[in-house]
Amino acid sequence: MKILCLNHFEEYAERNMNHQTWSFYSQGAEREFTLKENQDCFTRYTLIPRMLRNTSKRDLSTTVLGERVSMPIGIAPMAYQRMAHPDGEIAASSAASNAGIIYTLSTLSNTSIQDVSTNRPNDTPLFMQLYVFKDRTGTKRIIERAESCGYKALVLTVDTPVVGLQLRLWREDFKPPPHLRAPNADFALNINNVSGEYPYKDDLLEDRLTWKDVAWIKSLTKLPLVLKGNFNSSIKVRHYILGLEFVEDAQAVKHGASAVWISNHGGRQLDCVHTALDVLPEITSALAGTGCEVFLDGGVRWGTDVLKALALGANAVFVGRPILMPSIIL
Repeated sequence: MKILCLNHFEEYAERNMNHQTWSFYSQGAEREFTLKENQDCFTRYTLIPRMLRNTSKRDLSTTVLGERVSMPIGIAPMAYQRMAHPDGEIAASSAASNAGIIYTLSTLSNTSIQDVSTNRPNDTPLFMQLYVFKDRTGTKRIIERAESCGYKALVLTVDTPVVGLQLRLWREDFKPPPHLRAPNADFALNINNVSGEYPYKDDLLEDRLTWKDVAWIKSLTKLPLVLKGNFNSSIKVRHYILGLEFVEDAQAVKHGASAVWISNHGGRQLDCVHTALDVLPEITSALAGTGCEVFLDGGVRWGTDVLKALALGANAVFVGRPILMPSIIL
């Protein structure tokens, strides 16, 4: 089988991955409408190319939160990467370092904050994704470890007060491999005493997260704070159901965020929400002049997808599943 694009990697992974591992990585919430829309939305925008331009010299490098990177593409946080490859986060973060792009480590990684930092081949920037646990002391400890290990930003996920209805996964009674741990969150869980990676999160993650908690986290660190989740710029969002929008980006700036990361969690948590691309123009317009950067993830599979996101105002895009799926071949 010839593999010519990222979608071919996904087809290969579906046929060759352990079935439960495939379901864990590929599934979306409920009917998986948003999961599908994340890719389809890019086809609603077309390009107007300019002809007769000298393209012999090309430079994709840019800065993200002041950090120089080779291109405006980074790796998004993903849990349990060692289910796809024995080296998991070490392999992915090393690949990011070699490519000169940002790697974002998940709180629920199989590799510790320290090990990812010390095992990469160079000092390409690392970001740390953060869930707020009900155990606030443990949450604070994650922040302190990330800062002491040289991570360059803290990415606070705000879109998971409760776990989505991940029907495919639950129907198969998914359980993570017993030999895999989540060392960054050991204070909050015991893998051997739970029935799977997602069922225990509802009991451990803070479901009362408010803007006061954002201020609390900001007070704990000198790192730039990135807010990651479903954002909208006003309460009058076109044809979107009022009440399904989680936060307003103006609030993010007010509470000291250095960047807004527009994301619907890869369609994994809440179905029938907008795609990041669809609200990107409105958000970038609302944030113009504030100095707050805008990132995007969800459904990015082609270079033209990246181009469209940049043209609509994003500073950078992040990808998740396209990193996991090829790792089974390595």
